[in-house]
Amino acid sequence: MQRDELVDYCLTKPGAYLDTPWADDVVVKVAGKIFCFLGTPSDPLGVTVKNTREGVAEWRDRFPGHVRAPRYLNKGSWNRVDLTSPAGPDDDDIRELVDDSYQLIVQALPKAKRPG
Repeated sequence: MQRDELVDYCLTKPGAYLDTPWADDVVVKVAGKIFCFLGTPSDPLGVTVKNTREGVAEWRDRFPGHVRAPRYLNKGSWNRVDLTSPAGPDDDDIRELVDDSYQLIVQALPKAKRPG
């Protein structure tokens, strides 16, 4: 998956929008909450997404060379996924990770702030 495809997929989620809260770092938010960290356009392609504790462990076990704990975030709730190396998560896996992250963030929102 290319960067533009990843951004486009993230933006298909109801209420999703891009933001750059730290210089060039691009994130995708819903109702003011980040569900995907995309990094800067000059960074190697990757995404940081939220998951359940079980999901975090499962993805790290499935793709040990591609999925790791991110810097600066809760290591039990977020994964950094490298999308540049061969034999890593495929496009369907990436969409699943984005979907799960979005759902977890939306479910934690007050009902009045949930999209759609």
